[in-house]
Amino acid sequence: MIIAKIGEFSMKKKMNKRRVLTALALCSLILSSTAFGFDGISQVAAKQNSVAASKAFRADASGTRLRYAVKGKNKPMARSKTPFGQHGRLSVGHAKGFKQPVILDKHKKYVQLRGVSTHGLQWYPQYVNQKAMRSLRDEWGINTVRLAVYPREGGYLEGSQAKMDAKIKTAVKAADKLGMYVIIDWHVLNYNPNDDLAQVQNFFKTYAAKYKNNAHVIFEICNEPTHTKWFDGSGRDLYTYCKTVSKTIRDSGSDAIILCGTNTWSQDIDEVAKKPLGVKNVMYTLHFYAGTHRDDVQNKLKQAVDSKTPIFASEFGICDASGNGGYDIDNANRWMTLLTNNGISFTCWSLCNKDESASCLKPSCDKTSQWQASDLNTTGIWLVNTCRKLGQI
Repeated sequence: MIIAKIGEFSMKKKMNKRRVLTALALCSLILSSTAFGFDGISQVAAKQNSVAASKAFRADASGTRLRYAVKGKNKPMARSKTPFGQHGRLSVGHAKGFKQPVILDKHKKYVQLRGVSTHGLQWYPQYVNQKAMRSLRDEWGINTVRLAVYPREGGYLEGSQAKMDAKIKTAVKAADKLGMYVIIDWHVLNYNPNDDLAQVQNFFKTYAAKYKNNAHVIFEICNEPTHTKWFDGSGRDLYTYCKTVSKTIRDSGSDAIILCGTNTWSQDIDEVAKKPLGVKNVMYTLHFYAGTHRDDVQNKLKQAVDSKTPIFASEFGICDASGNGGYDIDNANRWMTLLTNNGISFTCWSLCNKDESASCLKPSCDKTSQWQASDLNTTGIWLVNTCRKLGQI
């Protein structure tokens, strides 16, 4: 229809041949890109100042209606056009326009990681495969996958080491091929991580040495510690733990970004400014669930930003904190606006078909890749809408 109208207009206005052909080629590119599930205009237009665009961003994602095509198709992508191909090795530093340090790419330009977290690898290992990660990259607008390596609850330290090692290997290799980033998350939950310090050091010593030359790998060293102050001088606080494990990673030859958890399920991000680690390429995590955490935790984030604390929202959900309660889409969008306006990267919980609100996939979906719109739960719909829109700025 559009192409026909251009031809009709050219006849009436006697446009020269070159202009007609240029207009037709541009429309063809836009239409073919849109039909494949990608916003053609965003693919054609050059990205301008990403800091200014992020600060102007306003989230308005729906959780009920997809605004982008999700058809289970892949997009041919040259290595140079992949997330890693464009951004390469990441670091933590200052970008003009943001108060606190943010993630910088190989050009020392600000970049936002947009990710999804797996559920526990001991329970849902099937979603860690190259086809799944390609679907996330090509149709969901995602550039990062977080691997939830639970130490306990039947996890890495309780009988699942071999299974989890294999899945970590699969994910790192697939991310390398696809030009994506991957977070290896030591998924501490509800306890003091110092309790397993020797095992933690052994884990990160192994993986930091193994992947020291893999610039797409990030380490998260304690997911959600609780009842453990950031610093109290006891030698068993989070400051001491993070300082010790960070040194283990650096001594093993890796300069990868390190994500450090904070107290109270990684909500007490405001406490870090009193005694930061002083380690290069370190960020501190904030977690939230939109159905539970509102102004109280958002104010903690704002205080941390004002204190120039580097922040990564390594886990969040659009439902309540149980993972299986009601959604608060409006508050989720307020959170995403706040994160993006401050240059903060994120990963959403979780990529699986568990029968709960926080799952991206419907319980009825048995696919492990190449999902279609009808396979997505409310969380999945909202995440696609959010990440695809962010991918345009």
